[in-house]
Amino acid sequence: MTIDMSRKDVVIDDFIGGEEGRETIKDLKWFGKLYKIYVPLELGVIQKAILKKLKKKKYELMIFVETGGVYFLCTPEMLEHTVRATTIPVSERKMEYWRHPGISPKYGSHKAFMLEVQRITKQWIEDNKDLLKANQKIAIVEGDVGRGDFSYIRLAYIRKKILEINPNAKVELIVGIITTKQAKRRLFDIVGVTAGSHTKLSDIAHNEIENNKQLNISPVDAMKRFYKHYELYQKYYQEILEILAKSNRSTKK
Repeated sequence: MTIDMSRKDVVIDDFIGGEEGRETIKDLKWFGKLYKIYVPLELGVIQKAILKKLKKKKYELMIFVETGGVYFLCTPEMLEHTVRATTIPVSERKMEYWRHPGISPKYGSHKAFMLEVQRITKQWIEDNKDLLKANQKIAIVEGDVGRGDFSYIRLAYIRKKILEINPNAKVELIVGIITTKQAKRRLFDIVGVTAGSHTKLSDIAHNEIENNKQLNISPVDAMKRFYKHYELYQKYYQEILEILAKSNRSTKK
């Protein structure tokens, strides 16, 4: 059963954990980096909720969406539910879709985002068409889906393009945590947690670091440990990607 936090706004502790994670969230609220209404939610809760819903289900292929799908749900326990796994690099955090030629950042951000999603997805489909044609039970795995439509249109488009190249495939959408608004849509098959809204510690860290760079300022001492944890999170994330890449290459031989 999906964990219902639909009446709460949650902050996902996705890279610290335990008592230190809870204390960090208190500090972020004190510094005004996080609204006081946000309730802490550890990543492990989301992971356990998904595993409980999967039961004994087995896929031939899991496609982890960067970055949330990889970091949130690409665990050894999750990989036991698939024969092979790969990633698709459609991380909104890494996209610079507002820089598309002829599109102003003030207007048409959804259009620019969709153009970038289409470009990346089409190339990825072309590069992985043999893998996609060879598997019939496929799962697209995403970590979180927010209130806005960016995640929804990205996932819907990926699913559509996979079915175009393999019409006989059964493609399911697995999402770790989703907002109440998006949970009502039929696209999603397995959901771990629903929440009124959510944010992530990794997003806060990423945005703060980028702001500090632009303003050319150093973080206050109390925030330095938080940023250090984020650096370790990024290294761990790259290690996961490398492991998945090696595994995917071995299955193609």
